[in-house]
Amino acid sequence: MLQALLIPLLLAQHAMAACNECQSESNVACHNETSFSVCFNGVPSYKLLPCPEGFYCTDGFYTCYRGASPVCDSTTTEPPTTTTTTETPFNVEDLCEAATKSTFFENKDDPTCTTYIACSVIDGVHSMKVTTCKENTFFDVNLKICGTAKPDGCVEAETTTTTTTTTTTTTTTTAVPWTKEATCADITKTELFANEDDPTCKSYVYCYIPNGTIVALIKNCKANQYFDTSLRVCVGTKPDYCT
Repeated sequence: MLQALLIPLLLAQHAMAACNECQSESNVACHNETSFSVCFNGVPSYKLLPCPEGFYCTDGFYTCYRGASPVCDSTTTEPPTTTTTTETPFNVEDLCEAATKSTFFENKDDPTCTTYIACSVIDGVHSMKVTTCKENTFFDVNLKICGTAKPDGCVEAETTTTTTTTTTTTTTTTAVPWTKEATCADITKTELFANEDDPTCKSYVYCYIPNGTIVALIKNCKANQYFDTSLRVCVGTKPDYCT
């Protein structure tokens, strides 16, 4: 008898209800005639739960009632579909191709606002290039010129400091000590050379070849004479380079 009284009341209530919406009375949402899911913070969980056989999903307190008219009037109601919109990437070429005359555009790839897109349309031929503003100026998208005022949203350009390290390599050359033997090593006949160990020029190197063997001797000039390296003889006048 009680159920017979409740069914007319449910019929009147469910006329205001809708599929996939959380009901304030039961905190569930009907998704088809015989299935429902619990709501959390007013949002259906879509973890479907079935009503018992012969029972239908309503907006009543107990949700499922035998012989009641269901909230959903179709056998299957799919959860709402979420549509994701993907923004088209910024394309400079497409931007200029759509231009009907030569003009300037914001360079959306430059967060510093120090460059802009210059589009040229001449006799129906489109061309473009990225142009840099003068130092300490920024492109204004409204005026379409570079000005000293930095527009809102523009960031500072990063400055990269490059440090160059110069390495100096010092090469030390050690001179081979002078010897009279080395001085005479390449002679083919008797010759005289300066004695580099004698800054006074009072002696000289005498090189000769007895029996095919080179011999190097140190000999002294006569008194008051000095060895002249140009003449290769001892002379009476002391050369300027002698001490």
